[in-house]
Amino acid sequence: YHHTAAEFAEQIVDQFDLLYREALEHGGRILSLSLHPWIIGQPHRIRALEKALGHVMSRAGVWPATGSEILAAFAAQKQ
Repeated sequence: YHHTAAEFAEQIVDQFDLLYREALEHGGRILSLSLHPWIIGQPHRIRALEKALGHVMSRAGVWPATGSEILAAFAAQKQ
């Protein structure tokens, strides 16, 4: 709400870029995106989301994981 699709995509990219830089020095980071289909799923907003996700996925070492995949990886490290 109160943001254009381009502004929302820019927020995703800015947050990701900061977390990516931090991860290089301090290890893994999580970028959690809450996407509501009735808002971002509108045809006039899809392109901005695709552009932001393309930016994220173009970087080396990015792991697109679900919450359960992250939990399983964490649990495996504790064994």
